[in-house]
Amino acid sequence: MNRQLAALSGVAMVLVVLHHAIDLQLSWLQQTGQGLAGWQFGALVLLHRLGKFAVPTFLFVSGAFVAYAARGNPPHLSWHSVGMTLRRLLWPYLIWSLLFYAWIFWRRGDAYSVLGYVKNLLVGYPYHFIPLLLFYYGISPLIARVARRHGYLLLAAIGLYQLFLINLEFPGSLGFTFPASGALRLLVPPILGETVALWGIYFPLGLVYSLKARELTPRVARLRAPLVAATVLFFLLDVLHTAGVIHAPLAVHLYPFTFLWLVPFIQRNAIPRVRQFEAVGKRSYGLYLTHLLVIDAAYFLVNHFAPGLFAHPLPLALVVFVLALAIPLLGMAGMTASPARGAYRFAFG
Repeated sequence: MNRQLAALSGVAMVLVVLHHAIDLQLSWLQQTGQGLAGWQFGALVLLHRLGKFAVPTFLFVSGAFVAYAARGNPPHLSWHSVGMTLRRLLWPYLIWSLLFYAWIFWRRGDAYSVLGYVKNLLVGYPYHFIPLLLFYYGISPLIARVARRHGYLLLAAIGLYQLFLINLEFPGSLGFTFPASGALRLLVPPILGETVALWGIYFPLGLVYSLKARELTPRVARLRAPLVAATVLFFLLDVLHTAGVIHAPLAVHLYPFTFLWLVPFIQRNAIPRVRQFEAVGKRSYGLYLTHLLVIDAAYFLVNHFAPGLFAHPLPLALVVFVLALAIPLLGMAGMTASPARGAYRFAFG
């Protein structure tokens, strides 16, 4: 299964950039009092929802790579290697978070207390899923051992807990609401409550699927057609829900899950422009950390110098998307070829 993972990581990061190019444009349109309707609205909603595959795929791939690093029976993953991975992820996260906070202070005057900035870093503002990724990497030596012996039980437990959190964090997602009692909030993990509700299952799924690929893949192979049908159905339901046509709040949590069971059946050579996606995959963490600044700066410049472009939201979003891909990737490539290449890991992971 590992041969296609680097390219899938690249695809996931491209979808993240597309998602945020549209998301931030909608925010700018709202700030400037402009509406959005018609076929361009429909196209943007469709492209925007594709981004919901992205973080689950990246977490799944991360879990799969941990399984590869922990190969053996019992799995062995040293705490020293985990510490090195955490440092490689943490420093770029801190650097780009602080740059983002400086940018939004300059652009719109957003300022926080020292404790406010600490809270932002802990919960992952604006890099939402990174604290969850750091948490899973931090406990990976333990979770890898549990996954080898009790992988299916682990997935069932995390999946049920995530469903509970979904209905607690997003009331009514399961068709009912929990009683209005503060006692249930005691079951929400500090800091990570919302991110576990959104994505808790995906890192363990990649870990367990990779550790048990030989026994799981033949079983899942018999379910490929239903899984493809379910993925398409849940995706379309979420698009219609986002467009306000129907009410289906749970759909957004379902189609990434059904899709990821199909990963072993995606052949590397069947992925279009696979080498380019693999190249993006190798720089996906740095791209994730840098693209938001490029997107927001692009819309800031449009708003100040060519606000009429907001009347063409689809082409504008696609141009900003391309810029938000190209500028960070060119910057990272330039740094690796410069005398400053020794600082690359410190800056981009």
